[in-house]
Amino acid sequence: MSSTKGKKYSEWTAEEKAANNAKRKAFYQKRDEDLAIAFQNLTKELEALNVSPEVMKLLEACKRGSGLEKGQRSSGNREGYLTQIFGNEEPQIGQVASYLYIGVRGPNGERMNEGETMGQFVTRVGDCDYKYDANTIASLVWYLKKRGHKVENDRKSATVKYLGFEAPASDAIIPNSPAEAPKSELIKKAK
Repeated sequence: MSSTKGKKYSEWTAEEKAANNAKRKAFYQKRDEDLAIAFQNLTKELEALNVSPEVMKLLEACKRGSGLEKGQRSSGNREGYLTQIFGNEEPQIGQVASYLYIGVRGPNGERMNEGETMGQFVTRVGDCDYKYDANTIASLVWYLKKRGHKVENDRKSATVKYLGFEAPASDAIIPNSPAEAPKSELIKKAK
């Protein structure tokens, strides 16, 4: 096998890429196993010391924050695309969110209430800021569509409507960003 040292990733052969991916997968799997064992050992030690329930709650929060256990993570972690737009990860079909609801946030991440005006919102929470502009909202909608969600972005009325979920085709390539999206045939022919 040839050395990959000094080569760009784009110059690697398929075998080199496969070997690299296998090595990375093994590394991450070993790291997760070591993390699970470390938490088990720490839990046993804390139980042997008869620590208070508050300490055990903190340990459980650490497990969830590390990704070892499923559950609600701390508020410092990123929220999903559906939560960014509709306020939760399971929006109702037909649910509509205004650009103000999506984009404007209070100092502690507060959102506008339904039917609340901008003036009422500022009076309630104090200073506010735009977290997402119209172009960013359009990008969020693009991501949702690529992941199988039916979402309608209406720039005229400044709203986003949830129309349901349709699983993407199993052979579909889901890009990680708009930059990775396949270019249309028209653009390819122009080059």
